Amino acid sequence: MHRSGTSLVTKCFEVFGYGLGETLMAASDDNPKGFFEDLDVVVLNDELLQENGSYWDAPVFISQEPLAWTHEQLEAGTQLLKTKLAHEPRLAIKDPRLCLLLPYWRAVAQNLNIPLRLCLVYRNPLDIAASLHQRNGLPLPIGLSLTHTYWAQLLLDTEPGSFVVGYDNFLQDPAATLKRIEEWLTTPVKGEVAEAFVDGFLDGAMQHHAHDLTELKAVPLVPKGLLDAAEALNHRSNHREVTAPKWSAGTKLDITVFSSLLAHQLSDRLTKLKVSTEQVTLLELESAEKGFNVDDLTRQKAERESHIEVLQARITETREELAISQSFADERVAELEKTQHDFEASIEALHNEKL
Repeated sequence: MHRSGTSLVTKCFEVFGYGLGETLMAASDDNPKGFFEDLDVVVLNDELLQENGSYWDAPVFISQEPLAWTHEQLEAGTQLLKTKLAHEPRLAIKDPRLCLLLPYWRAVAQNLNIPLRLCLVYRNPLDIAASLHQRNGLPLPIGLSLTHTYWAQLLLDTEPGSFVVGYDNFLQDPAATLKRIEEWLTTPVKGEVAEAFVDGFLDGAMQHHAHDLTELKAVPLVPKGLLDAAEALNHRSNHREVTAPKWSAGTKLDITVFSSLLAHQLSDRLTKLKVSTEQVTLLELESAEKGFNVDDLTRQKAERESHIEVLQARITETREELAISQSFADERVAELEKTQHDFEASIEALHNEKL
């Protein structure tokens, strides 16, 4: 489930020599240490959810019909995982959407004939809902409903003996948690990597919210199915056995709660659609105004180009007239110079005659 500490748990798998993928999601203000989600996997999962009429925060297909995928989608997942395993033979993949899509990824693993091991993560639903409210603005009841939906599907596709890591347990006693994961993987811890992980990555400030099961039980908003799922996952994270009926109880999704979740998401999307429509309308108006301005400027440009053509023609005509005038002036100057020359010659002849 989102905001349940899966980033912390995923990061720790590097301690055991696992790669996390080569196209990891960038860190953000709400998760500055990183998400450790391979974007290639996230994109594929989002596409698969959308093909089933759903989104990560509105899994509509849940309780309606089984997850469906095409042969092409199965081949796409198979090729993607095959490519990534060529880079990292020991690969850990994290994406909260996997809670909803486990049947698909099991089919992909079966297609490649490789083992698939699941490490589930437990965090108190109140902490998850508080974190979802802080990051996504989801009201507390909606955050609880979304957690309920994810966990109901997760427990439906897993077994009572599943391996579960408790987020709070990890922060309180990282050495013990790493030891437990080591025993589960039967893979020794890389000492230097583990030391760097504990000293450099773990931080008590990561635990912004902390509630226990007693507080969860005291909240009327918590659905019965979510409480059962929380108890089952919490027991497994504390090395306690869970019976099949107890595990199965956590798969029961409260339809009223689920309907409230979908109603909220529908209302939210309609609101966003309205805002988007208003923004598009404003952009269209601005575009129209700019279009009018462009048309006006185009008209003015055409008029000015026409004026320029007239002026250029007038200039050419004037230059031609000036050339003719200059020629006439040159002729007159030549005549005047000849007259001057004849006058001077006459004066000289008179002067000679006088002498």
